[in-house]
Amino acid sequence: MLATPGPTLAFVVAMLTATVIGCSPKAGSSVTDNSLPPLTEDKPVLVLDANRTLPDGCRKIGNLTADAGGAECHYSTVIANAQTQARKMGGNILKITRYWEPAMGNPCYKIRADVLFSADADQLAAADQARKDSLHRAKFGDHPNYAILYAYRPSGVGPLIGYNLHLGDSVICRMKNNSKYEIRLYKEGPTTLWASKESKSSIPLTVKFGEEYYLKCVLLMGAFVGEPRLGLIAKGPGETTYESIK
Repeated sequence: MLATPGPTLAFVVAMLTATVIGCSPKAGSSVTDNSLPPLTEDKPVLVLDANRTLPDGCRKIGNLTADAGGAECHYSTVIANAQTQARKMGGNILKITRYWEPAMGNPCYKIRADVLFSADADQLAAADQARKDSLHRAKFGDHPNYAILYAYRPSGVGPLIGYNLHLGDSVICRMKNNSKYEIRLYKEGPTTLWASKESKSSIPLTVKFGEEYYLKCVLLMGAFVGEPRLGLIAKGPGETTYESIK
């Protein structure tokens, strides 16, 4: 396993809690162009992450905010809810403009996105998939023999306190305030990511070659030196936050 430290930038501390707390589903929208009819449920809606450049020739319809709600606050559910709302507005492209990661007291993801329409949406979707395939080959080749873990710790509680991040029985890096690491994992199968100070925080992980995982690490207030908290973050918001750490 190779760990390479990267540069840093402060951002808001947010972490998954061990206990899932239900939240009400929400979807709000603002329509600035209501001249397009709603799309049927079978029409695809292209999703562009926050770090993607918007293609030329797109017609903006409005914007929306969406989360998952209920007991299953998965990022995929947020995206599905946003795509449904976009179809109702007549849009076939979602350009995410902001993410909210799971936080203490609210385990749901939330996004804000612009809703757009393009007559070339099918071609844009094909080009976006080709871009993703090209990036994947550049990282892993045609026959992946490792996975990549992106571990990051934003600015927050205990700026002078670091802690070791373990994968199974091995220490793979030290999580300092404002730090990030790219770590290659050369063994497939179930394992555990964990860290310990006053208490222990652990996350199960099933490693599959060719996959990318984003791990957010923070330090919460403790009686003496604080308590580590780890959370796996979906690729969209995870990648955007990781890349923002300079």
